[in-house]
Amino acid sequence: MNACRYTIVIVLMGAGLSLFAQNEAIFKKIPLDSAGVKVYQVYPTIEGSAFITSSIGLWSMKGRQLNGPEVMNDVIYDEKGKPVYQNIKIRSFAAEDSIRAVAQGKDSIVYFVSNDNRFFFRFNGLMGGVGWAPFNFPKTSSISGIWIDNDNTLYAGTISDNFYIIKEAATKKSFWGVQYDGDKDSNCIVTKGALPVKQIIISPGTAVYSFAQDGKDKNIVWVGTSRGLYYYNKINGECIPAIKDEKTRYTITEINTSENDIIWFSTLEKGMGAYNIISKSLQFFPYQKTNKKAESGFPIKTFCYKSPHQFFVAVMDSFPAIFNTNSGKYIFFADSLMRQLENSTTDINIDHLGNLLLIKNGVLYVSDISKSDVLRASVIPDTSLLAPYIISISLITGEDLATIWNNPERLKKIELKHDQSTIIVHFGVNDFADRKDVVYAYKVEGYNHG
Repeated sequence: MNACRYTIVIVLMGAGLSLFAQNEAIFKKIPLDSAGVKVYQVYPTIEGSAFITSSIGLWSMKGRQLNGPEVMNDVIYDEKGKPVYQNIKIRSFAAEDSIRAVAQGKDSIVYFVSNDNRFFFRFNGLMGGVGWAPFNFPKTSSISGIWIDNDNTLYAGTISDNFYIIKEAATKKSFWGVQYDGDKDSNCIVTKGALPVKQIIISPGTAVYSFAQDGKDKNIVWVGTSRGLYYYNKINGECIPAIKDEKTRYTITEINTSENDIIWFSTLEKGMGAYNIISKSLQFFPYQKTNKKAESGFPIKTFCYKSPHQFFVAVMDSFPAIFNTNSGKYIFFADSLMRQLENSTTDINIDHLGNLLLIKNGVLYVSDISKSDVLRASVIPDTSLLAPYIISISLITGEDLATIWNNPERLKKIELKHDQSTIIVHFGVNDFADRKDVVYAYKVEGYNHG
């Protein structure tokens, strides 16, 4: 197949105008928009796949393999496949913002939130079914973002009820002994073993959009709100503004704590910002506007790490950009595909395979940025994530001994009973685009030789 050729244009704002052209395919458009699907968020997982939230459900992509959509439904059914209660609310997922947020913990458990604040989970970011959360989340204003800390505590920010924490929600033991039933609308509720949900109050009407673990103190969580930067102390439960009595209002959409003593964050009003923990001072970095007035603000929806002293940023009223933390300058970039759409970048991230994924005007774009000198990141692609893998091991009777979502540790080493002489191994690959280059081989230790 012949690769299409596009030109990428780099515009340096704030230090004159500079153009950079490269005649090769830089970005690939994922044509979900052709079916009327709007894409909201890309979330790279530990396993190398990327979850993509959309207006009709959840998608997953690994390599160049796109799967979905997967639609969550919290209606409880009986053993005959009928709702346990007949008063069922009718839902049209094609007309809803189906999935609002996603987050994964260090033990691989992934949580999803639907547009009506329903929580769902799956045990890993690779494959398997979707289950109900082991807690009953209270009725609140819309959830604005979720996050999981290093202690596997789930955090949920809201538009006006501040945020909630559910300890150990991202551990497998949190699901042990949990029992579910249906309410009068047949929605799922936990009737036994529910984890406690704790509300953290900052101030009335304050929206919470982002969280980040402190780089040094594991008991401190930084919180991005519609009233600026706060920090939450896990020990005493207090949530305090980084700068007290600050009169300037700004909304923090994302936080990064990878740099010593500097908290980097994005805002909806002032571009990128930095908080110096030592001096307790703030600095903002607005970008230069071309045809728009500065009064409209400098909105950045989110950002991600690119390389030392550089972030990829999603500028909401322009092209995506690279922000340099040393110079405070932005380099905007776009190829001919992206230039056809309205300038509105709403998400940007790098997966573990080294691909840059971004959303512009509700459309998903993907690029192997290792091909571009300007876009190349210091993230080392883990190509082993695309290697063939075992999906499950079962007996000839059909009984599963281990699967990727149930007893996955037994996929590496399994001991058979004396009457289990025949097993079936199911395996596959994540990316079939280069299937001609995939070679399968196996060896049974103690039986095969050479």
